[in-house]
Amino acid sequence: MHLSRIKSSILANEFLINLMPRTHRKTWSKSEIETTNGGRVYIRACTENVQGIHVNLIVADEVAQFDRQVYYGPITTRVNAKKGKIIAISTPSTETDLIMELTSPNSGYVGFRYSACELDDEDNIIPESILFPEKFSIEYLNKLRQPSEHAFSLQYLCNPVPRGSALVSRESLLASYDDNRRLMTAPVTGERYWIGVDFAIRQHKPQAATVAIVVKEEGDKIIIAHALRMKGMGQEAQEDVLEQLYKTWQPYIMNVDSSTFGAGFAEELTSRGCLIKGVPFHPEQRMKLLMNLARLFETKKIILPHDLTDPTTSRYITQLIKELDRMVWGETKSPTFPKTTIKSVGTTSDMVMALALSVFDYQPQRRFVSKIFSS
Repeated sequence: MHLSRIKSSILANEFLINLMPRTHRKTWSKSEIETTNGGRVYIRACTENVQGIHVNLIVADEVAQFDRQVYYGPITTRVNAKKGKIIAISTPSTETDLIMELTSPNSGYVGFRYSACELDDEDNIIPESILFPEKFSIEYLNKLRQPSEHAFSLQYLCNPVPRGSALVSRESLLASYDDNRRLMTAPVTGERYWIGVDFAIRQHKPQAATVAIVVKEEGDKIIIAHALRMKGMGQEAQEDVLEQLYKTWQPYIMNVDSSTFGAGFAEELTSRGCLIKGVPFHPEQRMKLLMNLARLFETKKIILPHDLTDPTTSRYITQLIKELDRMVWGETKSPTFPKTTIKSVGTTSDMVMALALSVFDYQPQRRFVSKIFSS
């Protein structure tokens, strides 16, 4: 949103032009204007620096990208003092981002979602549902769908994931949140841990990172206990960090990606005394890993720490959720024998794969009860 549009509206309207002060050339700036009736309009970034301003109305654009702590803290409190209103506008980026949260039924907001069109049960565009037929004909909308169904669903239907294609449903993901739990900084004596590691080397995948996720057993649940993400580090430095991680958490097993250069990591960590199990990422094995992860989410066995007031928890869990939102069902490109597959429509899936590795061999601890019968 630009103040230039507001200025132009004032200048072009005979009823509003009197709001422009005579000194407007000196007093109006790119980020603030004041009108003759005492009204003021500001442009401010979504940061804690908005504190100190109390307003009647906030129009927040691209809310999906906002930091939740800043939005629910410094931003919303700007209107509370004057019992004002907030208008939040955005295209969603994930199933669980801030705009999706604000437009949910129990958010306290009045939410409206405008899609360019609607799809029937066979995913065909319903002609009479087109929102703006003068600009977007059915032929043009179908053309927009061709490069990427995911991009079309996101940008034109306001659905972050094409209908029915998410690996982990939004309901299952939301059910996994524990808002009172944070990531741990150290293990607890007597608890059992598992570690999954997805390797990356900067030269091979510039956007990727080596990720390790530690999970623990709690009753019949799997809790994410700890996480680390290494980007831009050489192989030896990563091996040192992972060796220390293993010694600190003493896992039941450390499952690692043993594909390509991952095999070298696994061999070196084994030589350092770590109990390593290499898991190759060929297509069939990758499907098994991800389907097992999806099953655990759908059966509500996985718990995600979701106290986002903790910076470490917020950083890692937010990234994990973003990657999970972008794991979708699809088909291979083979025109002759297409197969169902699971793919990422995001830039990276390192944390998802590390989590899938950490829970792959999880088996709940069997508890035996001894009974002594006396005559």
